[in-house]
Amino acid sequence: MILDSIKARQKQIFRNPMRRGCALSLCAIFLCAVNLVFGGDEVVQRKILATSDMHGMLTSSDGGMTRYATRLQQERRNAASPMLVIDCGDTLCGSYSALKTQGALPRAVFDMLKVDVFVPGNHEFEFTPERFAQLAPPQSVAANLTLQHRKYPGWKLFELDKIRIAVIGLAEFHTAKRFLPRDGFRMRSPEEALAEVMPEIRKAKPDLVVLAVHGGIYYAGGTLFKLLAPYPEIKLILGGHTHEEIPARKVGQALYVQPGNRAQNVSEVVATFRAKDRQLLFLESRLIPLGKTPPSPDVLRKIDKELKKVEQDGLRPLGREISVGPGGLYPSAGALAMEAMLARPETDAACFLEYRPGQKLQKIKNCGELFQILRYYDPIVVLQVPAEVWRELQKIRVKSPSRLILMQKPGTQSKKILNVALSEYLAAGAGNAATKVGEQLAPFYKTCRELGPVRTLVEEHLAR
Repeated sequence: MILDSIKARQKQIFRNPMRRGCALSLCAIFLCAVNLVFGGDEVVQRKILATSDMHGMLTSSDGGMTRYATRLQQERRNAASPMLVIDCGDTLCGSYSALKTQGALPRAVFDMLKVDVFVPGNHEFEFTPERFAQLAPPQSVAANLTLQHRKYPGWKLFELDKIRIAVIGLAEFHTAKRFLPRDGFRMRSPEEALAEVMPEIRKAKPDLVVLAVHGGIYYAGGTLFKLLAPYPEIKLILGGHTHEEIPARKVGQALYVQPGNRAQNVSEVVATFRAKDRQLLFLESRLIPLGKTPPSPDVLRKIDKELKKVEQDGLRPLGREISVGPGGLYPSAGALAMEAMLARPETDAACFLEYRPGQKLQKIKNCGELFQILRYYDPIVVLQVPAEVWRELQKIRVKSPSRLILMQKPGTQSKKILNVALSEYLAAGAGNAATKVGEQLAPFYKTCRELGPVRTLVEEHLAR
């Protein structure tokens, strides 16, 4: 019966490579209790819960932060020993409530979760790095992040009833490259960051070293296999960013776990230690679906007033109803954004990068529906660009399905310097598709002027 119940939960086992001769079935059985006997030795267990990429989703049919709040309440109420709660980023941005409150409402719910460690994701900076500096939770840990000249803590040491666990935080490696250069904003390489914190961690001699990272196993410029090869002490990696559901995967000497996105799952890791010397014996992990967990009534009551304001704003009608998609008034969201940018008197030309042009026709009549096609904050900037550089931009080709759209106002063909409107993300050359754009525009960053977020420009344009 015990074996059947364990198989039904589909848990994954990862054993310490230093410990040999342990049958997987026996390991699973031993994990059914907190203080047990393993190979003649008493063992103790500590649980770690982790989320990533909740994207400010407060409520949904299959997840959301309010459902996670209920699960945490249950876990803490039933806990037989201390546990850690870690979030791996992209938490404060991505929903309509996040957009309308500049991340404040998701931050309020996040505070109610009482998380031990928070690792910033790339979207945490979406409302500008300056806004994140205001929003950053005090639990933030990021060994590679310097923002407004403040170097964030690289790791934290937790003592859970004599078991000592070190948690390293790494923000998404390329975040700073998504923005135009800012004084005091820097992302160090993960290699540089780990080389700095690992000597400190080795000196502290924790019983378990955890890497919480807003990143997948593979990333532009490297892999976790190569990055962690010099650090066999790191036995557990809690990941994110790629929105994958990975209950357990071996990466070198470590176990990698990722829960997916929008709080549809929470990662659960149970670490088993030998009691007498606190040696790590093995790790066990699984993903717990949250779709059937009810939202927390306490959390919903506390945010009810603000949430209703956001929902009401989503129903606010636009200046006029439009259709976007094949056969519509606008063939894509990019075409709508381009028209709004070119309608501004400050602009001569505009450039927009669409990653996934719409495949179906949508009627857009209110602000909530507009959010479905323009989900990102996307600050729009204007750069003064020589006409010859503008012509070079027109030659750039990107991989399908992405599409780079460039348009110029009639009557500006004779101008030697053009005021070009585009998103800051595109101007910075972020992402593989935009790299060549950033290379062409880098000499003109000092001419930058801000127009505001793309949605604001679109709303104002439709109201005219």
